Amino acid sequence: MSKDCKYYLPHNLDLSVLEKVSPPGFVYCTDKAMYLLSLINTIPANNRSKYADAEGWTPINSTTIQNVSIRNFPEYKKWFVQLGVIECDGQYIPDEKSYSFRFTEEYRTPITPVNYSTKYTFANKTQKLLKPIDKDTQKYPNLHKWFNKSLTIDDSAAMHYLGLSHMIDRKEDKTKALDRYNSAVIGVDKMADSNYYFSVDTTAGRLHTNYTSMPSEIRNFTKYDGQELVSLDFKNSQPVMSTLLFAPQFWVKNETLDKKNVQFLPNTSVLNSYFFNFYDLSSKFLPILNISTYTTSTYACPLMLAEMGVPIENKDVGTYITEILKGNLYEYVEEKVQELNGDYGVRTRKEIKKMMFTIMFSGNKKSSSEKDLFKQLFPSIYIMFAFIKRTKKELLPIMLQTIESMLFLDRIAGRIAQERQELPIFTIHDSITTTVGNEAYVKRIMEEETIKAIGVKPPIDISNWSQSNIKWGELEKKAGIINKKTA
Repeated sequence: MSKDCKYYLPHNLDLSVLEKVSPPGFVYCTDKAMYLLSLINTIPANNRSKYADAEGWTPINSTTIQNVSIRNFPEYKKWFVQLGVIECDGQYIPDEKSYSFRFTEEYRTPITPVNYSTKYTFANKTQKLLKPIDKDTQKYPNLHKWFNKSLTIDDSAAMHYLGLSHMIDRKEDKTKALDRYNSAVIGVDKMADSNYYFSVDTTAGRLHTNYTSMPSEIRNFTKYDGQELVSLDFKNSQPVMSTLLFAPQFWVKNETLDKKNVQFLPNTSVLNSYFFNFYDLSSKFLPILNISTYTTSTYACPLMLAEMGVPIENKDVGTYITEILKGNLYEYVEEKVQELNGDYGVRTRKEIKKMMFTIMFSGNKKSSSEKDLFKQLFPSIYIMFAFIKRTKKELLPIMLQTIESMLFLDRIAGRIAQERQELPIFTIHDSITTTVGNEAYVKRIMEEETIKAIGVKPPIDISNWSQSNIKWGELEKKAGIINKKTA
């Protein structure tokens, strides 16, 4: 008994030919070989940003192999390597790093979805791993239920777009262009097949779905029940979350806070159970409060002020929060960096955002000119970030992402699901997507819940997802395709 399964392999790789030319000298099954090779492409496709700079290397955990009962994996690996199909980095660290694999240069080509009649028992094992995790779907059933056959994608148009984009991207970096293309192809193909991914990570509680791993341009080709979709997302999302760090009621346990003496951030006049509190987060963040880890008195300053119920009122904190709420933080930083540094070169928003992320999330010991300039602009902000990162640089981004997840998944999406059960909604970390015509309602809920939980009214961008956003002529021109009508 068999079952059709889909695998994603390099278009020039024909396993049946390899099996004849060099027959495997071990207990071998084509189903398992296809699955193992397909993992090199499918694992990165589920978390595109994580593997953006991996140069084709994919770590494959032994548990992933054991879960589908491939007990002689080392023999498959040896055979693939001898045939010149894949290569292994040879680096393994117990409980820390798995072996990573990638296709050899010959087979580093665009992938092709391959339908293969697979043994029923093996097919069930592999497909079970791709199904949504029960605990995740039970935690957010009102988000999971919208991943159904009413969610569609114009896969023909999407694939054409990807082909043109790949032709353009490969002119700059062939390796990265190929990785992006292959991951995107898998994303389009899976949505077209109604093969949905729904998983909540244990690091920051973020929800990962087909949409979160999909390139933003491809979302223009999706609809729900035939209706176009509209996305509402926070501008400067991580900085917005960071404003909470300067509210004393975030740092102090509710039962020990003297409400009469507390000065609140704008829009928070009362302390209520909605306002996020440090002690409601995971215990993994408790080391932040460990007095013994203070390295200088300046690091202690933000927390000491918070414990006294006094917000940091330095001028730079006010400017920082003001620019964030205007949605202009990145532009403001760029302007001031140019003034201080005498550098008047034009930077893209993506470059400014990357610079800000380096400032916020790199270790304290790592110095850079950008950090020095940021410290001049926002000394109090820099101190707070350094204070949180002083033991482990990952604590700041993980804490901000945790706050973001709580806000979007539990508060915003939770309230919409309660009030408008019939309204389709999808989350992409710091954004909510719904059907066109419902954006005013969703925007109001996003603003109200953020004010309650964080104390600020967030700047929100609204953008329609539509194929009309795609500039086909411009793409074809960049790709070097001559329009016959105008040639």
